[in-house]
Amino acid sequence: MFGYPAYFINKNMFAGLFGDKVFLRLSPGQVTELTRSFPGLSHLEPMPGRPMKDYYELPEKLHKDPKRVSKAIQEAAEYCRTLPAKASKPRKKA
Repeated sequence: MFGYPAYFINKNMFAGLFGDKVFLRLSPGQVTELTRSFPGLSHLEPMPGRPMKDYYELPEKLHKDPKRVSKAIQEAAEYCRTLPAKASKPRKKA
């Protein structure tokens, strides 16, 4: 997505890179838990002023804790598995 690597489960994006930022699709529980430890947690905004719902940039402080970032990625994947599979959009004719 956006020209950077992204990871999907059932056609739902759950993790990726945007520039030098790592982002995850987080459940409300994960947002609450991570916000307590990392107050800098913020929505992913590929375009300024247009945050993506449920997608959050991981603070750099979290990147320095491999166990914690691995756990966050695994939990994001588990949350994504609970979401309904995304339907494919019909292709537009040229």
